[in-house]
Amino acid sequence: MKTSKPISTISFNTVQFLELKLNELLKAKKISFWAFIEHLPEDDEGGNKSHCHLYVEPSKMVQTDDLKAELMEYDPTKPAKPLGCLPWRSTNFDNWYLYALHDARYLASKQQ
Repeated sequence: MKTSKPISTISFNTVQFLELKLNELLKAKKISFWAFIEHLPEDDEGGNKSHCHLYVEPSKMVQTDDLKAELMEYDPTKPAKPLGCLPWRSTNFDNWYLYALHDARYLASKQQ
């Protein structure tokens, strides 16, 4: 998807890698703002992976596949399977924030 509007994803990258990469994208003027909220694994998610809810505001038209590729991180524990993120989705900050906080009222309003 090509977009210049705010987007979000769930990232399985390390926090240190995310901060470094997002600041590089900011410096290169590919994005104008980023934020993420780190989550430890939760019982109701059926997994054991920590993850980050990531929000990005592009500073110009971007191809989301290119951003996804920028966030590929080498994982020494599984060299054949790098860390990365799920596909990007269009969003706005308010919805992303309430979803990332797992706000019960917001999730119920979205039947989640």
